[in-house]
Amino acid sequence: MSFMDGLEDKIRKGADKIIRKGETALRIERLKMDVTELKKKREDLFAAIGRHVYDLYAKDMIVPDEVREKCHEIKIFQSQLDEKWMEINQMKKEGV
Repeated sequence: MSFMDGLEDKIRKGADKIIRKGETALRIERLKMDVTELKKKREDLFAAIGRHVYDLYAKDMIVPDEVREKCHEIKIFQSQLDEKWMEINQMKKEGV
């Protein structure tokens, strides 16, 4: 094997290693994107469950006490949000 053959072999092996690392990095990024998407879907389901439980609370249906307390907190926050929006809308009307 000549010097050039050895050099060519080393370059080919180095290029193969770089390609494998690039493919691995790409696969990792795709997996990270999948994880992010799955987490979002999970959070959406948690939110849907929460909305359903809150709807039960609002209809005065059976809800465990600890959940009822959290629903009451949500109701208070919603009232505060409504007040803030009313204030914002009033300021917009007045041109402030």
